[in-house]
Amino acid sequence: MIEDTLTTPDNTTPAPVITPAAHQIWADNDKRSRGRYVRILQTDDAHATVVQTAYNETDHVAADLPGARITRIRLDRLRPTSTGYRPLLFADGTPMEAFLHHTPTSTTTTGSSGAQNPTHQHRTDQETNKPCL
Repeated sequence: MIEDTLTTPDNTTPAPVITPAAHQIWADNDKRSRGRYVRILQTDDAHATVVQTAYNETDHVAADLPGARITRIRLDRLRPTSTGYRPLLFADGTPMEAFLHHTPTSTTTTGSSGAQNPTHQHRTDQETNKPCL
């Protein structure tokens, strides 16, 4: 889920805030934990239960580390601050950078009920068919 609750540094443009959800990959922004990635296992009202994960930011591939400790992180820390976390990968495998750094092209489709459903399309690399980052 995405909410427009923060603004960009110029305080004029809403910056999307990603709501933490199961199976998302997040990176630790704390300089003392450089290269630490976590996958959210589940969330409750105040915490996300996570496991440390290996993540390749170039190929957007993640794998849980064998024997990694499962821990809980307060949801308010899952924000892109200097000691918080930044979102990297949606649960469906779509890189969040594709959403955060590119303006999606909005299209409208009509379902069987006749209702219009907005969809978003992202640019992809023609050779790899992966989102352009």
